[in-house]
Amino acid sequence: MHQLFDKNRGARVELFRLEHGEPLLAALASIENGIVAITGDPDAVAMLNAGITDPLTNRPMTTDDGFAFLSALSSVYKNPYLYATDVIFDDEAAA
Repeated sequence: MHQLFDKNRGARVELFRLEHGEPLLAALASIENGIVAITGDPDAVAMLNAGITDPLTNRPMTTDDGFAFLSALSSVYKNPYLYATDVIFDDEAAA
């Protein structure tokens, strides 16, 4: 049986940076009821709140784009010094 996930809640992306060769969680972008919230290091939060450019469409995106913004983060931040995970769904998001 397949589990269905509500992409507007219970999903998150973790953004890591390398510090002294070790990954350090810099920010957490999560979605609840279609609204993206970003917490973490103030510089990382400000960077994410400023928006990104979707590498597939070359379109500017902000947290207002909801799940599409979360999904694009791993394509934007994928270098060894700053990288984002794929979207992680919480167990509670299963419908």
